[in-house]
Amino acid sequence: MRLVVSSDVTGAIGTGKHSPIMRRACLNAEDTTTHAALLEVRSTLGRVLQHPTGYYESRVVADYRSRPPSVHDSRVVYGPWLEGIGSRNATTRFKGYHTFRLVAQRLQGRVVTITAPVFDHAVAELNR
Repeated sequence: MRLVVSSDVTGAIGTGKHSPIMRRACLNAEDTTTHAALLEVRSTLGRVLQHPTGYYESRVVADYRSRPPSVHDSRVVYGPWLEGIGSRNATTRFKGYHTFRLVAQRLQGRVVTITAPVFDHAVAELNR
């Protein structure tokens, strides 16, 4: 499973002399949101997994090297089944935890709060 975090700067503030500052702010905002997503996925898995062994949770990582950054389960073979999107979910009673999808939905509503400090710093830099 994979949760991708991306941003885009458009308009006057995204071009010209301010663009390097805003590009840097967007990258920092993506990284900050990715870290929040990682913590949220791990926390949610800690609550929902019925018989955790620790292996699946240990495979959930944030990949900051890729752009846009993402949170994923390192392609654990039973990851799609746990998420509820595997072919086996149609033939078993278990319909999945939907952890990545639910976390993405929750973060969507909190992204402004999560990234506010990053953009506050960028605005202060722009005002210098």
